[in-house]
Amino acid sequence: MRFLSAIVAISIAAACLAADATRDGSSPARAIILRGPGAAADVEICRSIRQRYPDARCEPLFRAVGFDGRTYLATITFSTAHHGKHSMYFDITHVN
Repeated sequence: MRFLSAIVAISIAAACLAADATRDGSSPARAIILRGPGAAADVEICRSIRQRYPDARCEPLFRAVGFDGRTYLATITFSTAHHGKHSMYFDITHVN
């Protein structure tokens, strides 16, 4: 029985990791989930943007926040040196 419990726990952990891998911020459905204080969220937003767009300028970040009844979704619009303007999506429901 313990063996079965261990397999179930490992399967759940693997499924959670796979779900997080699809959260790249490219669309509202794939919004990157943020948690914690607002200042830390701002740092994480900039880090996530620069990870995908190394030439991005993080200041100033233009935000549009929408609420769909379940989650707060921030659309961050930014400019890059070589590729123009882009938007990334972040789930900020659990940011304080």
